[in-house]
Amino acid sequence: MMRNVDDINFEEQDSVTDYHDSVHFMYHVFETYIANYANFTIGEMETIRSVLIPLFLIRKQQLEFQYGICQCYTFVCRGCLRTYRIDKDGNEHVLDFATANQWATEDGSVYPFPPAPDCIDALEDSLVFQIEGQDYKRLVKEIPAFELFHQKITAENKARLVERIYAMANRPGIERYRYFKEQYPNVYYYIPLYMIASYLGLARETLSRIRANERLPQRF
Repeated sequence: MMRNVDDINFEEQDSVTDYHDSVHFMYHVFETYIANYANFTIGEMETIRSVLIPLFLIRKQQLEFQYGICQCYTFVCRGCLRTYRIDKDGNEHVLDFATANQWATEDGSVYPFPPAPDCIDALEDSLVFQIEGQDYKRLVKEIPAFELFHQKITAENKARLVERIYAMANRPGIERYRYFKEQYPNVYYYIPLYMIASYLGLARETLSRIRANERLPQRF
């Protein structure tokens, strides 16, 4: 079960002992993030704070969707989440990764849409904020700066998706892998090989050869 950050003794969590006050750290990360997109008053920031739900996910823990429906927007303050889908044969297909200052859920997967076919889990101990879908939409409606923020990140996410589709369709395997490392410079080295291969649309053996060749000394 997911746990509220306030209920956890973080001194017992090796991966977060660098942060003396994890909740304040999370607020700082999120407020700094949204302030890069729009100017918010102190009152508006307080309103936004009031709907943020801090959660701590341990490695391999899944986000829980009530009734199979994703009803929350999920923002990563620290850690890494993976979004994937399981086909009828039980095979996993990785759709995306979300690291610090990224969203693991977006408009297309949040209530009131049909039950979400995707799964989300933590690849390492992670600190995340969730905002219930109705609260998020209320912020967009009532706070002009938050509406501007939402428009900007929606445009960014669309551009990122288009670039990824182009990369997967037109680049050879080694360039796809380099593109992945550029997108996720802080986590690519510990994400399991099979997950990266799935994300890039490559066979695991192919990606293994690419990584092995990259480690070989250059000959001149």
